[in-house]
Amino acid sequence: HDHPSVDSAIDTLISGAAESALGLTIVSERAVQGVKRVRVQEPHRESDYDEETLADLITDNEVANAVKHSVIRMSADSGASAHIVKASVPTTNRRPADVTVKVANGETVQVSKRATVLASSNGHDFNFTVLQDESFGMNLFSIKEATRNGYTAVFGKDKAFLHHNVTKQRIPFETTQGGWDLVLSA
Repeated sequence: HDHPSVDSAIDTLISGAAESALGLTIVSERAVQGVKRVRVQEPHRESDYDEETLADLITDNEVANAVKHSVIRMSADSGASAHIVKASVPTTNRRPADVTVKVANGETVQVSKRATVLASSNGHDFNFTVLQDESFGMNLFSIKEATRNGYTAVFGKDKAFLHHNVTKQRIPFETTQGGWDLVLSA
């Protein structure tokens, strides 16, 4: 049974969404007889965990379930060829990727992770693949990718929305100063 390292587990807790949803807070870290131990404040008590136990607490499924009330803002981008998210966005089904992305300033970013976002907006469930990397400064919702997956994007002066071509459901974009955001609950 493989376990993520304590550092990975701690990173997951500290990422914010999982920490608040799980109700856990890192209090301290120390080594006891060569084994890294982490003191964690739980909702009604403080607990001391070793690497394997803490890793068991923070499995992909638990993190995915714990962040159900996280909000993900994704800027609608007609020029993006893929959905792109920051490292802090809760994802599942993480897997290696070897993709080079050219960003808006002309630089290229080597992306090493592909993952899945499970979220909803306006009663519509989304399940889509994203490129995820710590170097991304914002989340981008690729209009091009959405149209490949059965959506039509409609943009007007005062409102914009996604239209699902099969269910006929409309998912509104939120107007921002610079454009439109798809606001998701994970």
